[in-house]
Amino acid sequence: MSRPYLLAAMMAILAILPLSAHAAAYPTGFYAFLLKYTNQGTINSSVYYNQSVGQNTYIVMELSSGSYALINSTGGAYSFVLNNDTVYAAMQGFALTRFYPTNSTLSKLNSYMASYEQTAATNITMCITSTGLNRFTCTEANACQSCYSVPICKDFIVLYGSGNTTTYTSVSNLMGQAIENFSNNYNMLNSSYNSYNSILSSINTTNTYTTLSQLQSVVSRISNISTALPKNQLFPLPQGFSPSNLSSCYIGVPSSQPWYCNPIGFCPPISFNATDLYDIHALLTASLSTPISSGGIKAFSSNVTKEDYLMVAPQVVTGLKALIAEYSGRFNATSYNASALLFAYHNASLSGSLTALQGTYTQLANLNISRNATSYNATLTAQFANVTSLYATLHGQYSSIKDLATNNTAVIEARELEYQNEPAQLATLAYTQQSINDLLAVGINSSQYASVYAELKSVHNGLGSIGKPIYMGAFVKSVDGGILNSILSGSNAPVPSKLASAPFYVFLITLLIGILVIFAIYMVTYNRWNRKKKLHMHPGAKRAWLLLFVVLGAIAVLVSYATYTYAQQANSFLPIDGFAQQLASHSNAFIAYNGSAAYSNASIEQCVNAVQASLNSTGKSIKVITMQNYTCTGTGESPTCFDQLLSSGTPTIVVSEGQISSVVYRGLYGHALYASGQSVVGSSCYLSSVVKAQ
Repeated sequence: MSRPYLLAAMMAILAILPLSAHAAAYPTGFYAFLLKYTNQGTINSSVYYNQSVGQNTYIVMELSSGSYALINSTGGAYSFVLNNDTVYAAMQGFALTRFYPTNSTLSKLNSYMASYEQTAATNITMCITSTGLNRFTCTEANACQSCYSVPICKDFIVLYGSGNTTTYTSVSNLMGQAIENFSNNYNMLNSSYNSYNSILSSINTTNTYTTLSQLQSVVSRISNISTALPKNQLFPLPQGFSPSNLSSCYIGVPSSQPWYCNPIGFCPPISFNATDLYDIHALLTASLSTPISSGGIKAFSSNVTKEDYLMVAPQVVTGLKALIAEYSGRFNATSYNASALLFAYHNASLSGSLTALQGTYTQLANLNISRNATSYNATLTAQFANVTSLYATLHGQYSSIKDLATNNTAVIEARELEYQNEPAQLATLAYTQQSINDLLAVGINSSQYASVYAELKSVHNGLGSIGKPIYMGAFVKSVDGGILNSILSGSNAPVPSKLASAPFYVFLITLLIGILVIFAIYMVTYNRWNRKKKLHMHPGAKRAWLLLFVVLGAIAVLVSYATYTYAQQANSFLPIDGFAQQLASHSNAFIAYNGSAAYSNASIEQCVNAVQASLNSTGKSIKVITMQNYTCTGTGESPTCFDQLLSSGTPTIVVSEGQISSVVYRGLYGHALYASGQSVVGSSCYLSSVVKAQ
């Protein structure tokens, strides 16, 4: 049970343990370096240790607060170590040495256990001798030979037998079982003591955590055995045992009753000094809480890295903040532009370069002091150059596609409004262009550039080959429009009546012009020659002249009727070219909400605002009016203001709410573009595209 020479052996082991860290004095350059980051008081109150890892040398700085910092001193150049992997490599050996149990701790672990063992050793030895366990064993197989070898023990075992007073052949005897249990516990306790001493003697800097953990486990086992050992019938009831517990005892087989129901008291009582075991447990817990495990060393190294950051942060952060201020505007613009382009024009190289730039800038913005301002500046400069170069190339490609697509779409929208019945070629080109627009809306890869651009050029060339249509209604408006406006402007009839009757007035104007032309022909031919007696007409000639003027009259009527027919068509549709020309020739234009439903519709209002913005951007002055049944209803507006706009030829866009989506230029009276339905919904309404295309 004793441990001869154990303490002396452990002291010898400790004496030869290698120390990789020790207090030292350093060159003045080292202290000058520290003054850049901390004050003289902190420098003076700290303790310094040398540490080497391979060819690199370090100085560990233990601050008065108990925290640590690591300084690279390789080659006489000093710098705080900010890479956690490097810190871990350097601090691993330092921690195992720095936090290795002290000589005092190891000595106490030895002496406390020796004291704990000695407190019960005497009475345990007496019990072993009294039961003969020092010479023989006690088992069921040998009928507890150890006890039968001692006369007094033999008497007791017979006394506590099962009624047989002369012989004992079964360990089922109460005392026999007690001796056997005592023997087993004693052997386990003695084995645990030996394990404790063996493990403690094997401790070194490479196995500290494992060894201390094993010791803690053995101490727990010793505590359990020490608690169970006195609860054996061989010993009397311990001091302080409450007699009330005996009330639970009952008559029956003694071996099945609690230990305290049948105390034999053959051996003297035993007790252990629990304070010794408690002190051992406290020492082990304290030692295990130091950074000597793998996880503990990692956490310790991480804290060292943080301390290094705190040391250099004030100086480095100042430079980083200045760099942030310098780059923030450029970064935001570059990131926004590149992200917007990538949304529509996918490219792996630009995406990767932008991600790298954003990652570096995010580190900078988070004041990542593992890299200084100089390092960030060099990295960002290169990354900005890479992103900017790629962006310029790709933006040029995408712009050529987008501009051509926008131009084609505008031309198609304008050409579609030139036809009442869209020609098949234009419909095919419009379908192709819409397919490309749909593709561009979800974004394309830069690898698709060549094929998409070629298809757009094909649409562009196809649009150039489509001739403009000829509409007689437009010709009628150009010839009779001015006269018609003068006639209708003097009428007090409602605007709808004027619009509806315009073709009839055109018919009258044309017929009047025809009559005047026939009369002029009559005056310069037949009448003139007849007055000068130059005509010697016989009845056949007179009939010929009459027939001529009848034919001319019929032609005038037919032309007037044809004009009337074309005029009626013009009331339904006119090529938008006429409105575009009128819009181009005026410095101002009007937008009219037709009906309260249109005026109160927020989505239509968005469209009107977009159209107004488009026209304003071309330098035109735009006024918005409201009307109901072609009567102006806005504050300060004359009820006849729309009539006045028509009669003056001022270009006006009439916006209505409706189920049918349309944009159409029509009517002989005035210059009005009528739009309704989905064409006038939202800020990106079709009406806005049409206006931009003019």
